[in-house]
Amino acid sequence: MIPPSVGDVLPPYSDCHSSHRQPVKGNAITYAYQQLKNNPSEALQIAQRELAQSNNAHEQIHTLILKARALFELKRYNQCLSFINELPRKLQNDKGLWMAKGRALQELGRLPEALNVFSQLYNRYATGPKDDKIYGLALVRALQKDGRPAKLGEGLEILKQLRRRAANNRDDTPCHDKQIELALAILLQQMGKKDNLQAALAIFTTLRERAVGHPQTPCHDKEIELSLARLMQQMGGKDNLQAALAILTTLRERASGHPQTPCHDKEIELALARVLQQMGGENNLQAALAIFTELRDRASEPPHTLSRNKDIELSLGRHLQIMGGKTNLREALDIFTELRRRTAGGLPDTPCDDKEIELTLGRHLECMGGAANLQAALAIFIRLRRQAANGLPDTPCNNKEIELALGRCLQMMGASANQRAALTIFIRLRRQAAGGLPDTPCDDKEIELALGRHLQLMGGS
Repeated sequence: MIPPSVGDVLPPYSDCHSSHRQPVKGNAITYAYQQLKNNPSEALQIAQRELAQSNNAHEQIHTLILKARALFELKRYNQCLSFINELPRKLQNDKGLWMAKGRALQELGRLPEALNVFSQLYNRYATGPKDDKIYGLALVRALQKDGRPAKLGEGLEILKQLRRRAANNRDDTPCHDKQIELALAILLQQMGKKDNLQAALAIFTTLRERAVGHPQTPCHDKEIELSLARLMQQMGGKDNLQAALAILTTLRERASGHPQTPCHDKEIELALARVLQQMGGENNLQAALAIFTELRDRASEPPHTLSRNKDIELSLGRHLQIMGGKTNLREALDIFTELRRRTAGGLPDTPCDDKEIELTLGRHLECMGGAANLQAALAIFIRLRRQAANGLPDTPCNNKEIELALGRCLQMMGASANQRAALTIFIRLRRQAAGGLPDTPCDDKEIELALGRHLQLMGGS
């Protein structure tokens, strides 16, 4: 089964900057904030120009936040951190800059530091219903990125508190804040297990019924419909996948205005392709490939070339990887390599600061096999681990995704020393997920399966 991507199971950030303060310094800054998502390069240029015209950073706090956020949107995470850390201490503690810092740390895989930032934001600034929600959802997202059961449990408690307040202090009662309800359902979805998935399904179903006024009827809220489809995909099974396909097909028809016609909503098209991908079979895989290719052609200039959209390129590359075959694997490698080169400022064979690209490239090299590819994958995972462990070499980090990737790579490389190192990684992850208890099963299926398969490969009595 191909689960929803990490991005699909995380709630969106509440934009704390715009929620608490609007730019007040001229139309240029207002315009630049509006360009952050679609044209961060222009937003960065405006911020740098405005900052160059004034020596009083305290008067330009909105512009400082703008520059930090533009660097983040451009995926220049290390530059974003350096920029913030070089500011006077009093300015660094501005909540807008602090949020940008936490997000940059999170994207770099430095989760303990990111969690510390988001925890302080929540504890310091969550002083009313609006702030509780903004910083609570940001902290929950960071806890979900960590992914360990204990951290997910902390996130669950925060969301329960937010829900209780929004429901007039009633426990276990749905509230009328869609964002809180969606965040709670998505967290339960990430936690897995049948009871949690059923609870998530109940929340999505309630949200859908409220939106349309009728049971078992599609609503016109794309966010709710997409969330429900992704849950059905994760629950798996022929009936659930068919239900997810039906939801996404309806969303597509509404967006395009015609049946069996691609729409211009990238999110819907990607979700539909991923469900077809999971359903498998030659026809479905080819249909998914057609969607990914169409999305790329729309986003690329000239057509039929690599686009500038990371989500589309990663999705296409992973699909080619699933389809297999020498030609598809080579094409996927070319995609991942070019994404890395672009993100590393055009430098070939150079690691970039995008953890998702680095992990995807490392896993693909593993998939291709061969001693040289496995060594290259190992170098990627070791670098990611060192980065997430604050630069300390040969030190475990608290990022489960990186640790599992490293353990599996060592497992594939064989040799007794590598097997023992992989075993140490899997045992540590299990103990961590079991609350520090040694030789104790944890509730993380991925960790338990990785450990079980490794013990099976090692053999012995």
